[in-house]
Amino acid sequence: MEGQSNAGINFLDNIMNVLFDGEWHGVDALSERLELPHDRVKTMLEFLSEHGFVEYRASDGSARIDAQLKTVMGR
Repeated sequence: MEGQSNAGINFLDNIMNVLFDGEWHGVDALSERLELPHDRVKTMLEFLSEHGFVEYRASDGSARIDAQLKTVMGR
């Protein structure tokens, strides 16, 4: 079970690192870059959006980091 938990954390870390540039990224491009199934990436982006971590546009299937979160993270 611990391995699954670490995989989830790694996924979140990876996706946030990609989104940190503040640009819009399509689900297809993220799926390819992260080497994960399209549906899993889409589901996680929707989850992150519901909790205020990313902005997700269902109209074109793209996401970017929430501007306030980026400011707080301040990397």
